[in-house]
Amino acid sequence: MFANDKLSPNQFLLLVLLYTVGSSILFIPNTITQLAHRDGWISSFLGIGIGLIISWFYTNVASLKKDVTIVGLSELVFGKWVGGCLSILYCSFLFILTGLVVQNIVGYITTTFLVETPPLAIYGLFYFVVAIGVRCGIETIGRCVQVLFILMFGLYLVAMFGLTPKLDFHLVQPILENGPKPVLRSLVPLIGSPYVELVTFLMIYSSVPEGKTKRKAFINGAVLGALFLAVPACFCLLIIGPDLTANTAYPAFYVTKLIRIGDFFQRVEVFLAIIVYLTVFIKAVVCFYALNKAIVELFQLTDKKVLTLPLTLLCMVFSSIAYPTAVYGLNFIQTTWTPYAVTIGFVFPLSLWIGWFVRTKWGKKGAM
Repeated sequence: MFANDKLSPNQFLLLVLLYTVGSSILFIPNTITQLAHRDGWISSFLGIGIGLIISWFYTNVASLKKDVTIVGLSELVFGKWVGGCLSILYCSFLFILTGLVVQNIVGYITTTFLVETPPLAIYGLFYFVVAIGVRCGIETIGRCVQVLFILMFGLYLVAMFGLTPKLDFHLVQPILENGPKPVLRSLVPLIGSPYVELVTFLMIYSSVPEGKTKRKAFINGAVLGALFLAVPACFCLLIIGPDLTANTAYPAFYVTKLIRIGDFFQRVEVFLAIIVYLTVFIKAVVCFYALNKAIVELFQLTDKKVLTLPLTLLCMVFSSIAYPTAVYGLNFIQTTWTPYAVTIGFVFPLSLWIGWFVRTKWGKKGAM
């Protein structure tokens, strides 16, 4: 299931891109506008630079030892017991991330479209498809991404071009009225989601053949994904203004409802819904695949698929109880998730990077 799974650099790039967009396209406009107000568009474009830096850092960590995942690297650097405990924390992060990602999309569906549908039914259907994708392997997922991206990109362009005539640049003026501090504060939740969540790919990076394009694919995918997030966030501010953007649960959804060209082109919010379904599906599959692979490698299991069913049931239960309300979820993303995600997604890889160079340097001195 894992040894023979390979991704081409192009598939890897698209996988990173869609993963970065994920469910963040729903929450980023609201989150950054609450902190930066009308300067939220600046934060969204600064996020492209953050995505570049963090993805560059992850490629350096993943390149420390060829064909070794972050779980294997943890044991090499810190030893079997300490490294194993740190890997368990990493697995718990993947488990929580998988559950929250699916919860986000189910909350969106039950709030906007299927209001009277029991959430548990949607959880069951969604996790069923995710489990099938994981059992098929990362190679199948990569081929699926190549097909889904064409549909997603086409719908994205239609939605963005349909909104262009409604842009009002007066809504974001004056620029930096309250100084740069609100903009910098708004970058904090942006770092927590989605950029440090890219640490998931340290379990998948070894599936891409070695070469210069491997590193470029990761970095370019993260940067393009950040750009795909920045444009809708900017459009929300330029169309409905900072106040409505900050106080609307799903600003991008609300904005696309305003698209009306004549009497024949309207109800385009369905396009956004399809985009969100596709990107969240890919993100959930990647997280679940990485979780399954990490546990199998950590405990050296021989059957690679034995955990698929129990993990699916556990994640489904966790998703159903994760957020009591949508308001609680937004507050959790802004206050709690970022410190936790940075600890696992940045501090942990950074400690591996530092520990690797310390061990290799001391090892050379001891050999002399």
